Amino acid sequence: MVLNELRRTFEKRRLNLINILETDGSELDLGKQHQLFGAIKEIENFLRTLDNMRDVEVSDNMNFRLRNDTDKGLFNRLPKLKK
Repeated sequence: MVLNELRRTFEKRRLNLINILETDGSELDLGKQHQLFGAIKEIENFLRTLDNMRDVEVSDNMNFRLRNDTDKGLFNRLPKLKK
């Protein structure tokens, strides 16, 4: 799965769990409420990890250099002028 698809899936799951807590939370016993809250927090940590992985991927792509590209200055790239 692509990171965006994973993110969408887990965001949807997190929203469903929050909805359960908000609508049926008073009917659930305290243990179940804590389990749902813990699951929401685990999903949020996972989503932060996905964000971090995406940031690393973008950073790696931006730092990519062609093999023949060197750190030559502007004057080294200009053709030599004949005197």
